[in-house]
Amino acid sequence: MKYFLVIITLLCIIISCTRSSDTNSVINENKDTLPVLYITKQIITDVKGKVIQKDSIFVMDSSNFNMSLHYTGEKKGHIAKKDIDTYRSLEGFKEEFAIISDRNGQPMYYKGTIDFLNYMSEHGYDMMDQKVGNYVIDYRFRRR
Repeated sequence: MKYFLVIITLLCIIISCTRSSDTNSVINENKDTLPVLYITKQIITDVKGKVIQKDSIFVMDSSNFNMSLHYTGEKKGHIAKKDIDTYRSLEGFKEEFAIISDRNGQPMYYKGTIDFLNYMSEHGYDMMDQKVGNYVIDYRFRRR
């Protein structure tokens, strides 16, 4: 009877250790499979009075990048975008910027800074630095 209790105790310990390592492997798998962060690159140009907009969607694969959170209005909230290039002249203009979007290229809107930072964290990015302006907050992110 004494040996029976010892064997049962050892089996319980072995089973609990086995389950613990299974749980750790699931947690590690989830860290490696973070959701994809989509970016829509928009180029807006004025050619002889006609405004043309070209959009292209890509997956963010950079380990470091800058993004700004802009207030758009009470109903929509905030949008995350970064100006890439701006050119203005008497003949026209060209603006190029990147926007955090969904897989269909639609901009993501956020309730505020905490909502945005949580979204970035869920997608595997940590905030490195921030600079607060009147209606814009500039961020620098690093991939975990």
